[in-house]
Amino acid sequence: MQALTSKRNRLQHFNEVKLLTLGEFLRARREANGLSTRKVEEMCGVSDTFISLLENEKRAASPDTLQKLSRPYGVSYYELLQHGGFLPEHAWLALTLGLLRRQQGQTPEAFADQLGLTIEEWQTVEAGGSIPPKALQLLQDQFGTTTIVDLLKQDRS
Repeated sequence: MQALTSKRNRLQHFNEVKLLTLGEFLRARREANGLSTRKVEEMCGVSDTFISLLENEKRAASPDTLQKLSRPYGVSYYELLQHGGFLPEHAWLALTLGLLRRQQGQTPEAFADQLGLTIEEWQTVEAGGSIPPKALQLLQDQFGTTTIVDLLKQDRS
């Protein structure tokens, strides 16, 4: 019973989108997907022992390992890079904005205009450059935040 309660607590922690360590995030995602470490090993070739070490913060993951884990864990490679500390917040936000643009079917020019940017400024953002203050202000005005964690919280509420 205590193991089930502990699992629920971790999942609740995950669903509240608190800032999790990479290990906590991986364990919560794996358990949410109903997978054992052995099943993840079968799916991607990363040993179950190494997965356990990652989840318990006893080993660090390389970007290559995170890419292998992204599919079985059901998250984007970029999200794992973010949790692993390989991708700064502004780059993650830029990737999210790029995805939003594509989902909306907007041209780069139209999306740049929506953000109050020139096409050149948008291309810099999309290439992983920093997001200009005027675009951050627009995000703050439209969504009440400029961080991906807060945007995810809004999306899940």
